[in-house]
Amino acid sequence: MKKFIRNIFIFLGLFILTATVIVLADYFMIGNQHLGNYQASILDKTERFRSLTGPKIVLIGNSNLAFGMDSEMLSEATGMEVVNMGLHGGLGSAFNENMVRLGKLNEGDIVILSLHTYADDDAIEDPSLALITVEKHRDLWKLIRLKDLYGIAKAYPDYFKDCVMYKCTKEDDNTPEETTCYSRSAFNIYGDNVRRLEGDDTFMFYPGSVEVPSVNDTCVNRINGLNEYIEGCGATLLIAGYPIGYGEFTPEASLYDEFEKTLRERMDCDVISHFTDYFIPYDLFYDTKFHLDEEGAKVRTRQLIKDIENWRAGRP
Repeated sequence: MKKFIRNIFIFLGLFILTATVIVLADYFMIGNQHLGNYQASILDKTERFRSLTGPKIVLIGNSNLAFGMDSEMLSEATGMEVVNMGLHGGLGSAFNENMVRLGKLNEGDIVILSLHTYADDDAIEDPSLALITVEKHRDLWKLIRLKDLYGIAKAYPDYFKDCVMYKCTKEDDNTPEETTCYSRSAFNIYGDNVRRLEGDDTFMFYPGSVEVPSVNDTCVNRINGLNEYIEGCGATLLIAGYPIGYGEFTPEASLYDEFEKTLRERMDCDVISHFTDYFIPYDLFYDTKFHLDEEGAKVRTRQLIKDIENWRAGRP
């Protein structure tokens, strides 16, 4: 029995030693190998966030923001600097929401949260995507919570293998810059993805593709906690609408009104949008059911500007 226990400890010791050597070699010798892809845009977004010293609007959420805002228009209309931190739904809502902690919030700043659902399990949906996003950027690891580490550890071997391959071939995982919207170079200085390739089809909606959002306790409690953090910085958290494909497969408007009522009742922060105002025709969507083309992004931004103006004026 003692020999068995000793062997177990020896195995665990060797495993930990090997894992430590691999991680250190990855950090110091291989380095970051995903610097040109879509996820790497977080580096530029974070840099802008930290550079803004005046009154600012910070947009947080998933790719409905990345592919659905004209931040320059929003900045001109509100008189505030804007940074679009919207990234990828596969990271999970909690990860995207935590990006507000990557920069400094000041008195009078506004944080606008835009999600397509308010019901989740508080987990990173795709840990491998999260690894590619944070890589060895130490300041980004604050986005990874203790509860996320198990999934991250499971995804690490494949991530490490890819990094070794890119290091050896002297390539990263970015396809040629002008051939895709899913690259770092597709974003402008505000953090908006502005590349829409000609010839790509509008997203084709189908029965069931447009759904009414849900609300659950997990999401409500987390966002109310986020609101407490933001208020503690002297800033304000607002919840705004997201692009909803409008056409023959869109559920009845009354169902969105019921969702909105529930959201307003349960959130500690203000919900500034009527979600039916974000019904946008199908032909203004691009690639997915939450991404907009250039015209669609302007339509959505104009509506958000109206919502902010109404909120400032105290109008419902």
